Amino acid sequence: MNKGEAKLISKVKKGDELAFKILVEAYEKEIYNLAYNITLNKDAAMNISIEVLTKVYMSIGDFKEDVSFSSWLYRLTINNCLQFNAEKKALKNSLLKGGVREAIVKLPEDQRIIIVLRDLQKLAYSEIAEILDIPLETIKSRLNMARWALKEILRDKGKTDIVIQSNGGKVSCAKTI
Repeated sequence: MNKGEAKLISKVKKGDELAFKILVEAYEKEIYNLAYNITLNKDAAMNISIEVLTKVYMSIGDFKEDVSFSSWLYRLTINNCLQFNAEKKALKNSLLKGGVREAIVKLPEDQRIIIVLRDLQKLAYSEIAEILDIPLETIKSRLNMARWALKEILRDKGKTDIVIQSNGGKVSCAKTI
C-alpha cells in the first residue's frame, strides 16, 4: 500500500468523509467491473458495488494496514459476488424444481412412476424394469414419452423457456437464454 492510500485510510478511520469519497472514486470502477465480470449482470454489479463500499465504510476500522487495501477490497467484492451467484442459483433451482414437480404430478400414472424412479430416485433402467416387471425397452419408451409429455405440460404452463434434456438417461432442466 502506498503512503497516499495509507493516509486516506487513516483519515477514513477517523471519520473523514472527503477521504472516503476519494477512496471510493479511486476504486468504484474496479469494484463494479469485477462484480460485473463475475455476475454478468449490470444491476447485480451495481448493487454489489454499493454493498461492498458500504461494508468498507462500516468496517474500515477493522482493516489491518499490513494487508493490501486493494486485495481486501477485491476479496469483499468476490465474496459478495459468490453470495449473489449462490442465491441466484438456489432461487433458479427452487423455481425449476417446483415447476417440474408440479408438472410430474400431471403425468399419467405409468409415466409418472417411471420418471420418478429414473430421474428423481436415480434408479437404473434394469432396476425399474425389475420393479415394474416390464421389459427394458418398454421402460425406455415410456420414459421417453414421459419426458415429452413433461415438456408439453411445462410449455402449456408458460414455461416455454425451460428445456428438458435427456443426458445419459437423466432428465435435466435448463433455462434458455
